[in-house]
Amino acid sequence: SFLIIRCWYRGMYDGALHEDPYFYSNMSGAKSAGVATGVYVYSTALNEAEAVEEASMAVTMARKAGGCGYPIYIDMEDSTRGVNRLSNAQRNAIITAFCNTVSSAGYKSGVYANKTWMTKYINAGSLPGSCYIWVAQYNTSCSYSGKYSMWQYSSKGSVPGINGSVDMDKSYF
Repeated sequence: SFLIIRCWYRGMYDGALHEDPYFYSNMSGAKSAGVATGVYVYSTALNEAEAVEEASMAVTMARKAGGCGYPIYIDMEDSTRGVNRLSNAQRNAIITAFCNTVSSAGYKSGVYANKTWMTKYINAGSLPGSCYIWVAQYNTSCSYSGKYSMWQYSSKGSVPGINGSVDMDKSYF
C-alpha cells in the first residue's frame, strides 16, 4: 500500500551526491498503481551543512516527481565515510538539520536506521517531535522501545512487478 523510494545517495568514498537513476520511473510507476509514496536518501553527511544540502535535493526531487504523502527520510547507518565516528550529539544535529529543512519545505520528515543505530548511535528521544522514526529490525516483532511510525521487518520480501527481494515494512501512520 506504500513505497519509500530512494531518490539519491551521498557516496561513501567520494562524498558526492548521486541521483538514483530509477527514482522518477519508480515514483511514476507507484503513483500510476495508486501506491502512496515517501522518499529516502542514503546519507553519509558529516555535518549539518551537508544534511541541509541532502534535504534540499530530496525536496527538489520529490516536488519534481509530484510530491509524496509519506515522509522524506534520512537513512543514517554509514560506517565507511565516518558517520559512525561522530558523537551522538553530532549525528542528532545532522538529523535535526535534515528534518527541519524538509519540514520547512512542507513535507513530513524522518530518520531511518536499524535498531542498533537507534539505540546506540542516535538519541531518538531528543529529535524534534516532527521527525518520524522508521526503525529496521528483521524479526517477527519489533522490540525497539522508542516511538516509531514505521517498522522494517524483512529484506526478503516479494512484490509483483519488482524483480528480486524487497524490504518489507509496516506503517503506523
